[in-house]
Amino acid sequence: MSALNMQAAKKRDRIPGVLTRTRSRRRKPVAFRAVKNSCNRSPLPGDLCNGRAKPAPISAQENKQSNNRRCKMKSNNMVLTSVLALFLVSAGSALASQETQASPFAGLAAGGAHSAILQKLAGLKLSDDQKTAIAGILKDSREDMQATLKYYVAARENQFGVIHEATFNEQAVRDACRVTAQYEEELAVVRARTVSRIKQALTPEQQARLLETRGLVKERIVSRIELARTILDSWIEANSAE
Repeated sequence: MSALNMQAAKKRDRIPGVLTRTRSRRRKPVAFRAVKNSCNRSPLPGDLCNGRAKPAPISAQENKQSNNRRCKMKSNNMVLTSVLALFLVSAGSALASQETQASPFAGLAAGGAHSAILQKLAGLKLSDDQKTAIAGILKDSREDMQATLKYYVAARENQFGVIHEATFNEQAVRDACRVTAQYEEELAVVRARTVSRIKQALTPEQQARLLETRGLVKERIVSRIELARTILDSWIEANSAE
C-alpha cells in the first residue's frame, strides 16, 4: 500500500460512523460456564451451561439417618402442636362452657357471626311467624352484644399480653383477669336474656331439640379436652427426668 493510501485509511479511522475491518480475536475454549441464578447465590459445582447436573448419590447409611431425623422432627412437631392445642382449649374453656349453656345462640359471641344460630334454628322447622319474632329479638340484642363484645375482646387481648410478659407479675395477671371476667359476665347476661326471649317463641318440641343439640356439643368439647390432656401427660412422662 502506498503512503498516500495509508494516510487516507488513518483519516477514515478517525471519522465517526465509518466502519473499518478489525482483526477478530478468538477466545480460549473453556470447559464450562456457571449459570447465573436469580437468588444471587454462589454457583454450585453442578451448574453447567446446559443445565444443572444431577446431585451426587448418597450412601444408604446417610439416607437412613436423614429419614430418622425427619421422622423425629415430625413427631416432635405433632406433640408440640397437641400441647399448644391443650393450652388453647384451656384458655377458652370458660367461654366454651358459656357458649354451650347459651346454645344455640353462642354465635352472638363471634361478633355478629350468626351462622351458628341460623344453622341450629333451621333444624327446628320454624314457621314464618316464628322467624319474624326471632329476627326481631336478635335485632334488639345485637347492639348490646356488639358493644359489650368490643370491650371484652380488648380485655382478653390485654390479659393475653400480661400473661406472656417477660417478667411474671401475679397481681397484674389477677387484675387483667378481673376486668375480663366483668365483660364476660355482661356477655353471659345478654346471651341469657336473648335465649330466654327466643325460647318463648318456640314450641315445647322445638325446645327439646335444642336441649339435645346442646348435649352433643358438650360431649364433643369434653372429649377434645380429655384427648389434649392425655397427649400432654404422655409427653411429660416421656421427657421428664427419672
